Amino acid sequence: MPRVIYLGFSALMEEPATPQAFETLPQALETLTATQRETLSHWLAHESQPKALVIWPQPGAYIADCLARGEPVERALGQWKTLAEQVLALFRRHRRQLTLLGMGPGEALAFAEEQPAEPPEGWQKELQKEWQKEWRQAAAQAETTLQGLSPPAALYCLAAAQLVTEDAPLQTLLAYLTASSLACSAPKESATGKVQAALESLHALEKSAEHTAEQREQAEQREQNETAKNVDKEVSARKAAETARAQAEKQLQTLTQTLESTQEENELLLAQLHTVQEALEAEYLKAQANNAQTQHDTQQQVHALKRVITWLRAHAYRHAATAYRDSRRYKKALPGQVLMLEQSEFFNADWYRAQYKDVAESNVNPAEHFIKFGAMEGRNPSPLFNTEFYLENYPDVAASGQHPLLHYLRDGIKEQRQTKEESQ
Repeated sequence: MPRVIYLGFSALMEEPATPQAFETLPQALETLTATQRETLSHWLAHESQPKALVIWPQPGAYIADCLARGEPVERALGQWKTLAEQVLALFRRHRRQLTLLGMGPGEALAFAEEQPAEPPEGWQKELQKEWQKEWRQAAAQAETTLQGLSPPAALYCLAAAQLVTEDAPLQTLLAYLTASSLACSAPKESATGKVQAALESLHALEKSAEHTAEQREQAEQREQNETAKNVDKEVSARKAAETARAQAEKQLQTLTQTLESTQEENELLLAQLHTVQEALEAEYLKAQANNAQTQHDTQQQVHALKRVITWLRAHAYRHAATAYRDSRRYKKALPGQVLMLEQSEFFNADWYRAQYKDVAESNVNPAEHFIKFGAMEGRNPSPLFNTEFYLENYPDVAASGQHPLLHYLRDGIKEQRQTKEESQ
């Protein structure tokens, strides 16, 4: 049966050994050193019937595993490209004696229908079936071994998939390596876009990071005892890993808070839309029962309610899209908007608290409450500005989804728009 060698699978790594012959090479190697590469090349060139099956790691799984072990991003990308170049160089020298397979942890292999490889020169014709049988057995054994390995957490898979997509030299090497391989595996399930899975794996990530940090501390202590020159490098690597972990946790926490806040506000928007919709339907039924003049008046009210609904929908879409696309920008803009209202004569905080007791009892900033919820609930910021009047009389504002008072302070004043009925 062909000799199987796994390259770049850290979960299969054993204690390193210095090879003197091909038979002494470990089954799993982190990379091919110059000595190991020459030993393997010498064996392939001089043995009578050499057979070797080299399993190289898919870049997404390899880089995700490196990130999970605290490796810097650039180092992980460089290690995979170096490994790919070594495998391609070895394959070009021993094309007929070497078989390549690309796989990843937990992935299944897609076998080709044709004969997987040509037997070495000099083999008898009746031994070709035996060659094919042995090759498939070795490939199946490798597939079973790697399917038993647990893939990295979904968060690292997401990051690795993005890094692989953005690295053009890596994509070129992957194309050459795939073309040189007789079969490659396909992931059972893609991690792209599964943010929920990344959130659910945070707890497991923290435990893994703690375990990795403990192992790294032990390794650093041993290396510090061996040589003082490596102290600065080890401390830098540890700080980089801790910083990366802290950034990842902060990003996840920010994303979770943004999602929860957006969900709460969207639910409020939906409830408001349902309320307005019910009012619209009631007015429409009343309009059918009244005379022509009443129908005319009711239609005007319906049009006004439709404008409010148009604004609520546009505002909800604008608010949700801003929160999802750029939550930092959304949060950064809010203090400026609050300050704009507090400095305007059209917003009276004392009047707002006195008019709306629930705001006073909740002890929230009146200006912030009006920006987030007050306008959607049809409340007025002061006697000088009527929210519903502004939306009903200016359809362009309702269609844009902009906050009515913020629009007036930015543009409406210059355009000399009215803020309430003349009699108010």
